Amino acid sequence: MKVSGEARIIKGKLPPNASGAIKEFIEGNEGKLIGYSFETIGKKRSTLQNSYWWGIIINMIQAEFKRRGTPASAEAVHYFVMSKSAITQRTVVNMETGEILETMTRSSTELTTIEFCEMIADVQRWAAEVLDLYLPDPIAEFREEKLKPKP
Repeated sequence: MKVSGEARIIKGKLPPNASGAIKEFIEGNEGKLIGYSFETIGKKRSTLQNSYWWGIIINMIQAEFKRRGTPASAEAVHYFVMSKSAITQRTVVNMETGEILETMTRSSTELTTIEFCEMIADVQRWAAEVLDLYLPDPIAEFREEKLKPKP
């Protein structure tokens, strides 16, 4: 059984409908090991960010991999590069022992616009340090696109 939803915390409390659902879940799972997660809801990555990611970042790294003799699909490059950002890493912990079980890579679709920008900065640093590859800033790319004369 899973309980999920969205609610606004006001004065340190959830609204009655949300807290009631959580309380009911807890009471119904007495003595069981459960998982839980809390996150703030933010604006998800934009279409422009997505276009920049696939059209600039992934294309340039994919071309660099091919130049170095390791051709890979855009999707393979995407998943590989996602693992290079701290913002996309999620730690799985055994709540009874505190032992770190695994580190998983979050999907880019889960990222807010701010998290997506942080991921891009991480990947830019990684590409510069490891591949000696300059990845242009997304704002510069956007400005160049906006400044192009319309046909």
